[in-house]
Amino acid sequence: MSTSPPRRSKKFLPKAPAAEPDPKMHPPKWADTSFRSLLEAAPDAMLVVDRAGEIVVANLQAQNLYGYSREHLIGKVVESLTPAGLRDRHRQHRENFFANPEMQAKQVLEIFALRSDASEIPVDVSLSLLTIGSETFAISATRDATERRRIEELKRAEAVLRETRESEQRFRLIADTAPVLIWMSGADQLCIYFNKPWLDFTGRSIDSELGNGWAEGVHPEDLRRCMDTYTHAFDRREEFRMEYRLRRHDGEYRWVLDIGVPRSDQDRSFVGYIGIGVDITERKQAEERLREYERVIQGLEERIMVVDREYRYVIANRAFLQYRSMEREQVVGHFVPEVVGKEVFETVIKGKMDECFKGKVVQYELKYRYTNLGERDLFVSYFPIEGPTASIESLLSCGMSRSESGRKTQSGKAKSGIAGSLRPQTKESGSSIRNFTLAM
Repeated sequence: MSTSPPRRSKKFLPKAPAAEPDPKMHPPKWADTSFRSLLEAAPDAMLVVDRAGEIVVANLQAQNLYGYSREHLIGKVVESLTPAGLRDRHRQHRENFFANPEMQAKQVLEIFALRSDASEIPVDVSLSLLTIGSETFAISATRDATERRRIEELKRAEAVLRETRESEQRFRLIADTAPVLIWMSGADQLCIYFNKPWLDFTGRSIDSELGNGWAEGVHPEDLRRCMDTYTHAFDRREEFRMEYRLRRHDGEYRWVLDIGVPRSDQDRSFVGYIGIGVDITERKQAEERLREYERVIQGLEERIMVVDREYRYVIANRAFLQYRSMEREQVVGHFVPEVVGKEVFETVIKGKMDECFKGKVVQYELKYRYTNLGERDLFVSYFPIEGPTASIESLLSCGMSRSESGRKTQSGKAKSGIAGSLRPQTKESGSSIRNFTLAM
């Protein structure tokens, strides 16, 4: 409790009327400094949620975990921080939790959190009830469970390896049903075992793969690097990981992430290596598409940018930045209203973007006043971008002034460079850009 300072004069200067704060953008009055300090001291992401599911208080750890500022977290429905497929179940659990006060004891749930960049991470959540007067709130303490799960998976893997020393037959049974490629080598560097998924993948017999036979399936351009990595790690008895192309049974080369670790017997004597391989072709292709995509838009004269569902810029090409006389750091990572202005965003741009997020290609004209250029008549196109689950995760914006649009018009039809560049990446209907995943 604080006390007021003693009065030194009876003269008071008139105070300017305080602006009326938006109640959804600030913590409630009962969340005083002491309460917030307590939340800030917590090592977990702390959220206070009302019965309607709206977040009323969030600490700094919550901001770091979810990737939103506290101002954007407050007022959000807590279900928006979970993947779409889990929201109904989460909402039902929340309602049940409020309906049963006897559940005040901690409940630890294993769910997934949805971050601002659309990535999903496993989290552990502990819940408790907080009653202030006639109001009841739920306090959730959320912790990133990625490391815990990784450690648990490593422990499970170590348990599997221990079992192999006790029972070779049991190991083979487990390995042959695992959804990964597994191999083992002896102390002489020669491979002595491949599991069934490996043999099914390559389409070769176990006899063909044993020794160094497996290397016949490695892409010629990767073979030297692959063998050098393996030999170097083997000599040092250290873990290694490498990526190389391995020929599949149908003749196609697939990218494989191969991780090998030394193995030892019960006497802790080195007896060789055991490793797993995972097909990462789709990931490599997505990375290449992203690099190519960025190369394409950087060279275009149209002003191109990509915005995610939170109206946050994730890509902006040079033309876009130069036209606005801004640096990349002033745009990428910032929200659209911060760059173009809140009024024009709310009255015009937001509605058009929302239309695009429904899967439509949107084109419209707009009068916009630039700080350095004055008023311009703009022609803007929005293209929806699909994520890996075929849902619209972001949009691409292509902007031109009306004079630029006229110069690009031939025979009454406008053809922009970006449309031509993206044609191989779009559906036949032209409704959305596919095979492009934003992961940033």
